[in-house]
Amino acid sequence: GMLVTGIKLYATNEEKTTNIKQIVVPFGVNNIDIRCGFASLETIIVDENNKIYDSRDNCNAIIETATNTLVFGCRGTVIPDSVTKIYSYAFYDSNIETLTISENITEIDDLFLYTTSKLKTLIINNNNIKVYRAMLHFASSIETIVCNNVDFWTAPLDGVEFKDTFEGLRCNNLKNLYIPQGITPVDGLLNGFTKQATSDRAGYELWTKNA
Repeated sequence: GMLVTGIKLYATNEEKTTNIKQIVVPFGVNNIDIRCGFASLETIIVDENNKIYDSRDNCNAIIETATNTLVFGCRGTVIPDSVTKIYSYAFYDSNIETLTISENITEIDDLFLYTTSKLKTLIINNNNIKVYRAMLHFASSIETIVCNNVDFWTAPLDGVEFKDTFEGLRCNNLKNLYIPQGITPVDGLLNGFTKQATSDRAGYELWTKNA
């Protein structure tokens, strides 16, 4: 048979990818560029003999081995602790519903949430990197944000043309915000939200969307 060395998929392929539940990356693939939604994808396996990519710890993602960069993920993805970077199109039009960014991540692209149309919960446990609120502009499905990153709440948005509120960011489905205790978010950011007397997460205030 023919040796496959590259995988390139763009949004124009989406009608063909709707029902795919599993992707297996052969050992000879050394170039991957996927910017295409997979509505049903849950499992991603990279051949263990592949020299460039891996799917370590059964993470259901494609990792570029040498750089520890998550290149492509799906609903079943659990980001391994050894991953330090997330590629800008890693979750392009992904069906992932919960995403956790741990403190092991040292680099994140502000486009990494680009059209994640099914994402409901975003958890950021990382105060070591700059996390831009502007990235939410591409993730209108988010309902809950848990974020200990101080910059995320307190740094003003630079060079953007929309209003610096969650409404301005088009987060129209947002219901719950978990904010670290003792910080003061950007003025006006929490417009339309009310602080609750108690929180079910230690160290966080819970703010909920007004009815």
